[in-house]
Amino acid sequence: MPNILDALQALARELGAAGHDASLGLADQGAPLLLWPWRVQPVAAARNLPPRRDPDGSLHRSSPPDELHCLLISRGDEASFAALQSARQWLAEHPVIDVGGTGVQVTPQQLPTAELTQLFIAAGRPMTLSAAYVLQG
Repeated sequence: MPNILDALQALARELGAAGHDASLGLADQGAPLLLWPWRVQPVAAARNLPPRRDPDGSLHRSSPPDELHCLLISRGDEASFAALQSARQWLAEHPVIDVGGTGVQVTPQQLPTAELTQLFIAAGRPMTLSAAYVLQG
């Protein structure tokens, strides 16, 4: 995946260009939606790939690509609930964003209620409607 910050900024920019204003991080900057990254981890399917042979015959194990987990969070009012639904629909119709010439897949993720609750508690925010996504590229 391209640089994580670049991917997040591109997602926020794409959402904004489509009329779905989202600020990056948890600081409320007046946007109806917050885009909060909360976990980066290696892509599970790529962790155990066999090493590849370099031209000189030596074996090389490349590090697996990362995936970025984020939440799209509403502010908790009716207008932001509508904005969240509209942004979710837009993301379903546009599941790949361009990040510096590289396509990054934006996939909805289901989070168990307990994990979602723990995230909001850790962030010190009241629970509100949100949608979870994974960025992979």
